[in-house]
Amino acid sequence: MKAAFPTAEVVEVRDVGIPWCKAFDNELRNVRREGRRVRLYQELMWAAWTMGRKIGWASFFYKSLYGEWPHWPWKELPPVATREATWRMIRKRDSRARWEWKKQKERERAEREAHLIDQN
Repeated sequence: MKAAFPTAEVVEVRDVGIPWCKAFDNELRNVRREGRRVRLYQELMWAAWTMGRKIGWASFFYKSLYGEWPHWPWKELPPVATREATWRMIRKRDSRARWEWKKQKERERAEREAHLIDQN
């Protein structure tokens, strides 16, 4: 059985005259994107450790960003010091989650009080 490979359109780079494959360019873009995601997950593991949270928090946070769980082998990678931009993102999302949780508790309390008033 033959493996089916996608057909790639070969174009010529104008400046140098070297043939360039668009499929290779897309693959290279995907590899770079994957590398950025791995780096972010490693930073999230560092942040979880720094904040005293479980390592599952990093996975959950990653899933909230990308809609998919991080790849299992990534858990074996060492954590990397978190950059300032990542810290800002974490603080922003955490404060939003805390605010939503607080509002939810206030709504639940108001519903309980309204229910108790209706019973009396």
